[in-house]
Amino acid sequence: MLFPYLYRTRFDDTLAFFHPLTFDVLFMKGEPDDAAVEETAALAGLSRHWCVEEDFSYDSYIDGFLSDTFYGRIDIRILKMFTTTKCNLNCAYCLIEKNLETRGKKCRNLSLEDAEGVIDRFSRLCRSQDRAKRTIMLYGGEPLMNRETVFAVIRKIRHMEKEDAFNGPVEIDLECNGTLVTEDDAVFLREHGVFILISIDGIREVHDTYRRTRDGKGSYEAARAGYETLIRAGCTAVISSVFTDRYAENLDACLSAMTQDLKPKSIGLNLFHVLEEREIENDHTMDLMDRYEQAFLKAREEGLYIEHIMRRIRPLADKKIRVSDCGACGSRIVSDVEGRIGICEGLVGDDRYFLKREDYADVKKDPEFRRWSVRTPLKMEGCIGCRAMGICGGGCVSNALRQNHELYSPDRYICESSKMFTDLALKIWWNTVKAVMEEKKETVHLLSDEERGSLLGVLQRSFDIPLQTVSKQFEKRIR
Repeated sequence: MLFPYLYRTRFDDTLAFFHPLTFDVLFMKGEPDDAAVEETAALAGLSRHWCVEEDFSYDSYIDGFLSDTFYGRIDIRILKMFTTTKCNLNCAYCLIEKNLETRGKKCRNLSLEDAEGVIDRFSRLCRSQDRAKRTIMLYGGEPLMNRETVFAVIRKIRHMEKEDAFNGPVEIDLECNGTLVTEDDAVFLREHGVFILISIDGIREVHDTYRRTRDGKGSYEAARAGYETLIRAGCTAVISSVFTDRYAENLDACLSAMTQDLKPKSIGLNLFHVLEEREIENDHTMDLMDRYEQAFLKAREEGLYIEHIMRRIRPLADKKIRVSDCGACGSRIVSDVEGRIGICEGLVGDDRYFLKREDYADVKKDPEFRRWSVRTPLKMEGCIGCRAMGICGGGCVSNALRQNHELYSPDRYICESSKMFTDLALKIWWNTVKAVMEEKKETVHLLSDEERGSLLGVLQRSFDIPLQTVSKQFEKRIR
């Protein structure tokens, strides 16, 4: 019989059959029945995954695949390190400060002593694991409000890396708002090989709506100046944006600013992180999905790599399932400003999740880390059989917890956008093959690898940009 979760959609007089785990696509004219599809799949060499026995067990099928992935393993390769929870801005949608306020926590800097302790213990954990590339993300608040400690940490990491103290090379990423960057900072960051992510929401009118200073002034000019200082110094700096209602309304202008003016190697275009016990002003994410789709269509014409969208598109282009979407599902720890270790930056300040740990290997036995490590839409009730179950990864875990009050449930924003991008891919592929089918008078057409690449437009599959190892770590081809 046919694999029970094949997705079917019609284009003109042709049915498209899409396998949500292998991403193979068959186009068949007319109204083919299951027997005809089985026969065609067999002739196309797809039998292994398209044709299954009558007693087919999805659980056994997917368990066999997951056994060869990171699923269920706690193999820590990423340290996300809070250097401060203080910030010189007051962004309307700030995940960290707003949640800390809700939890009754004050903002403070990480001490140098605690910072060095975190790095030393992370090093010991790395040496107890297999050799691999490590990623250390310096985070806030605004990290440059604790500049002395941040720079001391960077020097320490690079010194220890030379002695192979992390059992592999280290990528250092600094996430900041750009407004405090000086020329001396830029030179230091370049010399120490630090990738920088600068927060800029498109154009001034959009950015200044939500990213304001403490006294209510816009921060665009200062953020842009910081970004340009980094670029002049030869740093690799990319831009991180939030997909707000204002960004959607001014989409063409925002993306043109990226492709024609600032010209970063990539941008992030983040959907909102849901706040704890409070609403984000003007969060209309679910109503703006068509604009999010337009962002990709414009980017694929201009060659602009949008990280948060390419996480959905890249698996379809490369035929690799995205098992999970977040490093918190088995490969990441987060240290707070007291040097405690937890699982997710969105939960910082929640004492249930952040604990003082002398031995970071203890997280491998931690019940919460264990529960998160087996979170995947490939196993979640309600996700199995969805056309996008192979690309969404389940989205943001903290979003799912706040939206649905359930760990093993999807982030609704990523769920909806993943289905949308799956449908868009099928439409693009159909537009690619229909002329071929007409010219050759074909009634059946299996999407080729070359035709699959049409999804990317002029985009490349990879760039020399931050966090690509992190982004791709949970992607695996099904065999």
